[in-house]
Amino acid sequence: MLTFFLLFLLFLVLFVLSIKAGLTLMGRLAGRQVRRQHEAAEYIINTGKVPEEWDAKTNGARGWWRIIGGKAVPPQVLAVGRLSMLIDHFEKSSLVDSEPARKLLVSELQSVLQQWKERQ
Repeated sequence: MLTFFLLFLLFLVLFVLSIKAGLTLMGRLAGRQVRRQHEAAEYIINTGKVPEEWDAKTNGARGWWRIIGGKAVPPQVLAVGRLSMLIDHFEKSSLVDSEPARKLLVSELQSVLQQWKERQ
């Protein structure tokens, strides 16, 4: 009976520790993703250019064109799509300081998006 109790206790301890480790990992991954989005927005607003991280992913192993759904898509189109998704994120995110800050951020990103679309 004592052996069973000790094994059960060990199982509970390992279970709780694994849940804690999983939650910590999820928090770090989510934090990294949020930081990347904010850094990308800052870079785009300051320079008007595609972030290097986006460019590296777009120009990966397949060269200048990525195949999506059997069609070749140029990197400029992919960058416009990612910027649109970034704007959607900031329109809904609760991680923006205030509503005026959100409106300013979104309007500046939309301005850059318009410039990118005109260049296509």
